[in-house]
Amino acid sequence: MPDLSICIVNTNNRDLLRDCLKSVYENTQRISFEVILVENASTDGSLEMTKAEYPDVRLIVNKTKLGFSENNNLAMKIAAGRYYVLLNEDTYVKPNALDMMVEFMDKTPDAGACGGTLLNPDGTIQHTGKMRPTMMAAIFVSTGLYRLFPKNPYTREYFFEREGYGDVEEVDQINGACLMVRREVVDQVGLLDERFFMAAQDVDWCLRIKDAGWRIFYIPKAEVVHYRGKSTKGYRMVWIYHKSLFIFYNKHFADKHIFLYNWLVYVGIALRLVIYMLRGSVLRRESIKAEKKK
Repeated sequence: MPDLSICIVNTNNRDLLRDCLKSVYENTQRISFEVILVENASTDGSLEMTKAEYPDVRLIVNKTKLGFSENNNLAMKIAAGRYYVLLNEDTYVKPNALDMMVEFMDKTPDAGACGGTLLNPDGTIQHTGKMRPTMMAAIFVSTGLYRLFPKNPYTREYFFEREGYGDVEEVDQINGACLMVRREVVDQVGLLDERFFMAAQDVDWCLRIKDAGWRIFYIPKAEVVHYRGKSTKGYRMVWIYHKSLFIFYNKHFADKHIFLYNWLVYVGIALRLVIYMLRGSVLRRESIKAEKKK
C-alpha cells in the first residue's frame, strides 16, 4: 500500500500535464506514491506523451468526456494509497509539498483532509482554505457583490482572509485543485457528488467531511502553483459553474431559509451567469478584432 494515491484528470492539456507529472516525480521524495491519470477523451497527444515519458502512471482512458467528480471517483475507486490527493493537471508541485501534507496527516489522526498553499504563477496566493459558507456569504459570492464590497466581513471570513498565516490553520474547506483526503474518510462519507460536473464538488465534499466529525487543515508551507483557469474555459464551463452553484445552494441552504432569501440567491446566480456570458462575448469579439489587425 503506497502512502499516497495522486489522482489527476486531464482534458487536452498535454504541456501542463507534462509539467505537473514532472513536478510530482521530481519533488516528492520522502513518501511512496502512485499516480492515477484519468485521460478524459483528450485528442492532443496527452495519452501518448504519458505512456512514453511516464510509463509508471496508472491510466484510465475515457472515450467520452466526463465531469470532474465522476473522473476523480473513477480514480479513487482503484486507488491503493493510505491517502488520496485530487491534483489538477494545471498545477506544479513545489519541493516536498505532498510529503509535508502526508507527514502532517500521519501526525494528526483526527485530520480528515488537508491542503497546501495554492500560488498564482507570479507567486501571489490564491484562496486555498476557506470557512463554511454562510447565508450572507452565499449571497455576496453568488451575486458578485463581494467584488464591489471586498472588505465586507461575510466574504472575508468565508475566504479565510487573514493578515498573516501560522504554520497550520484549521479551516472548513480546501480548494479541490490540491485536496488530500484520508482513505478512511472516503470510506465513511463517500466519494464526490457526481451531480457537480465541475465546481462546488470540493466544497460539498469538505462540508460532508466536517459534518462527519473530521477536521480539515490548511498547511501554508506546502506550496503548489496553480495555473488557474487553464483547465476550465469557454461558455460551456461558465454555464456548468453556475449550474453547480445552484445545485450546491439547493442542497445545503434552500430548506433552511424562506422563499425570499432563496429567490434572491437564485436571481443573483442567474444575473451573474448573464454578466459572465456577456463579458466573455465582448472579450471574444475584441480578441478576434485584434487577430484581424495582425
